[in-house]
Amino acid sequence: MNLKLRYKLILSYALLAMIIIGIISLLTNFSVRKSFENYIIEEHEQRVSDIRNNIRHSYIQNNGFNIDVLEHIGVKAIEKGLIISVNNADALLQWSAMEHNAGLCEAMIANVKENMFNHYSGWEGNYTEDSFDIIIDNATVGTFNVGYLGPFYFNEEELYFLTSINRVLLYVGFFSIIFAVIIGMIMANSVTKPIETVIRYLNKIHDTRTSELPNNFNKTHD
Repeated sequence: MNLKLRYKLILSYALLAMIIIGIISLLTNFSVRKSFENYIIEEHEQRVSDIRNNIRHSYIQNNGFNIDVLEHIGVKAIEKGLIISVNNADALLQWSAMEHNAGLCEAMIANVKENMFNHYSGWEGNYTEDSFDIIIDNATVGTFNVGYLGPFYFNEEELYFLTSINRVLLYVGFFSIIFAVIIGMIMANSVTKPIETVIRYLNKIHDTRTSELPNNFNKTHD
């Protein structure tokens, strides 16, 4: 019976620890993901802003759109998961990533989709395109278009970071359960030992009284 009580206490501590650790892990995972999503969205907006500023500065320096510079900016953008195109004030295309290297753009989109669908459940993966005016001295000299998979996406380094966090949480949960079992064993012993002592004492009293019963019974009859 004492063994059953000890096992029940150990199981109770372990089960309670698993529930608490599970809740903490879910909340931590959700909080980290949400914060990381917001961070990625802010980073995306900053990347787009930087590209637009680079195109604007290039226009000022070259007194117009320079195809070589646009190509350099566009290829760098593809590496960051962005597909850009630039039109002049007359809406004539100056440079387009899809026209420059459609294969590279399609490969990038396919890679992002595969990584996100495999590692991030619930990702929508809709292709979105935004357009921004390029304004210099209060005059619109062209438009800058940027396409991307939204509402957000992670590159391989960012996905590795999230995977590492999940792995750490898994390890923490595993070792926490082992620790909880050890603590449960210690607590169970601290609870059951006094009970065992009381039971032994009561058994001793019972045995003593039982051994004395025949003598008392005989004395009474004499």
